Amino acid sequence: MTRIQFFNLGQDSLPKFILQKLQKHLHSRKRAIIHCKDLSIEQKLAPYFADLPLNYIVEGQTPAHGDYELLINLCPTTPRQFGQFEEIWEIIGTDVDSGREKYQLYKARGYTLTVANFNHEHSKQSASHSE
Repeated sequence: MTRIQFFNLGQDSLPKFILQKLQKHLHSRKRAIIHCKDLSIEQKLAPYFADLPLNYIVEGQTPAHGDYELLINLCPTTPRQFGQFEEIWEIIGTDVDSGREKYQLYKARGYTLTVANFNHEHSKQSASHSE
């Protein structure tokens, strides 16, 4: 079953956070894709990830089945066919309401959810939730 992790981040910490998390993930030769609302996000993140094998899809698009193990969701909506991924990182920024909606959707479908909150001092609070 797909592992789903929610990360509550401040806006400024997004590139650094993703880079730190991805380095370990990509070292294990797993492929990742970033699901974003539009390609302006790619332009903002590209300088940070120039040396990493990342791809981007725009909200509403679906990658070919089996091409990626990790989906990093920066959209306010739940990605189509999210169950095809081994792991999903739901990045929650300022749109807390959409984060709650996505959390409830996954929870209602029986997924085990992990939540990590990062404040400005980069401290971490984590909780695991499963039904």
